Amino acid sequence: MRCSGSVALQVDNAAYFDKQFYEVETKWQARPVGGEAVSYFAERLNVAGKRGLFISVSGFAPTAVAVAGEKKATRPILLLDSDELRLAPDEVILVDRIVSEKQHHLLVDADPYHKVQVGESSYE
Repeated sequence: MRCSGSVALQVDNAAYFDKQFYEVETKWQARPVGGEAVSYFAERLNVAGKRGLFISVSGFAPTAVAVAGEKKATRPILLLDSDELRLAPDEVILVDRIVSEKQHHLLVDADPYHKVQVGESSYE
């Protein structure tokens, strides 16, 4: 946990992937994550070059996708849900492939919540 002013900020996890640092936020709640949570997470990405990976088992509300899209240029956040996580443990698609696909769609299509599918590749 780190402090920003008088507010304690919790970091769920951090990762280094493809020469990029990611702060990881996870939500294990019954409802899709809304825009307010994504906006709060974006404010925590206050170091140049840091990116965000937001994982929600219940997916994301349209407001969350909109906020992540608005932050694309200054604080890129990839949105990952349980459907995509289920692809990785079975090694159908490895997590690094999912992150690569999501990063590609964020940069090319401005889509922070592109749903990665089995057999999809933007590089082939």
